[in-house]
Amino acid sequence: MNRLEALVDAIAAVNGFKDPDSPAYRARNPLGLKNFSSGSQGKLRHFNSLLGGYGAALYDLSVKCSGKSRAKLDEQFDLRGLIRVYSLPDQTSMYVARFLRKALKDDSIKETTGLSYFVEQ
Repeated sequence: MNRLEALVDAIAAVNGFKDPDSPAYRARNPLGLKNFSSGSQGKLRHFNSLLGGYGAALYDLSVKCSGKSRAKLDEQFDLRGLIRVYSLPDQTSMYVARFLRKALKDDSIKETTGLSYFVEQ
């Protein structure tokens, strides 16, 4: 399984993406990515399809996990720092780590797992 896809799925799960009433679901935006264009800055981005939203999520995480993000994350940062970037509560990182351990069949994944783990070799 692709590690970045599992990470998108984990964050989407804690973001309420499975709930059809959630803002993330309605916007087809699994990570709850914000819009940074003028006029709608800070508002939830809306995508025309799940494929579009999922693709944007994968790209966003690939940039962040490789340390090339404007969010000032580098590959040494861990899941806790990533969760903060998405404005999710700190305890969310515990749920994300648990999801990833199951999805990737890797019991070594913790809240302190570095973001470089998710960049495919």
